[in-house]
Amino acid sequence: QDCLHEIDRLLDGHRFAIGDRYSVVDGYLLVFYRWGNRGGFPVKSLPNYTRLANAVVDRAAVKKVMADEGITISG
Repeated sequence: QDCLHEIDRLLDGHRFAIGDRYSVVDGYLLVFYRWGNRGGFPVKSLPNYTRLANAVVDRAAVKKVMADEGITISG
């Protein structure tokens, strides 16, 4: 849980993990966000991390892959 809080802190003031541009890091952070949800961690209470996860899910390619795989942001 401490690591999730650290991620949230590091995302403060950034649109994506590495500045204002989407990168592979953001996709991986979405995976860990989903795993946190599935594992019962309070990731939805982390405002910066939740904002990033939602921004990644809003990308057309990510929406398509998640629909094709039958997965959601919640797990």
